[in-house]
Amino acid sequence: APVETGPVDEHSESFAFDDLGVLARFITRPGVLLLIGLSLLAVFADRGVLGALQGGRLLPAPGGASDLWSSYAAGWHAVQLGSTTATPPFVAVLAVLSTLAVGKVWLAVVVVMLGAVPLAGLSAYLAAGAVTRQPRLRVLAAVAYAFLPALLGSVAGGRIDIVLVAILAPLVARAVSAAARRPAVHRSVGAGLLLAVVTAAA
Repeated sequence: APVETGPVDEHSESFAFDDLGVLARFITRPGVLLLIGLSLLAVFADRGVLGALQGGRLLPAPGGASDLWSSYAAGWHAVQLGSTTATPPFVAVLAVLSTLAVGKVWLAVVVVMLGAVPLAGLSAYLAAGAVTRQPRLRVLAAVAYAFLPALLGSVAGGRIDIVLVAILAPLVARAVSAAARRPAVHRSVGAGLLLAVVTAAA
């Protein structure tokens, strides 16, 4: 049995080892290692295009999130001779992401486009937890999903809407499955929000 040694001088106490142990256990988790590895690979592969992105179907980013919100709420759009067509719902999704990115649209675009591979891998890893608890199988499934040609082609073509769908698709599948198997308000709301985002993008 452990023996209590009595009070210890406060200068002799150190929690550094405990803190390092917690950090080491966190970093060595399979999901964290997967995210770090895929992120390093993405940064290395995309090192030549870091910064403001445009090209393909990806237009230059507006000045800020307020511009996207204004465009989404406007009833008249100065396109060619003018248009009263409703703004695509994906503009609202991008506006929300930009608002979370401190109002910087270009930052939201960079995170989604350049982080597509690690984010898709993490999403698939989390979703695979509903099928198997084996970390190795979950990592293999996540890596395979992260390098799907459809995802990589969408990144190369500047299809930010399709990239976002690919990132969220595994989480949508898991959320809908969980809501169907064990109905609860929070599961249904979560699945509904994810489905709304994916539908707006698609």
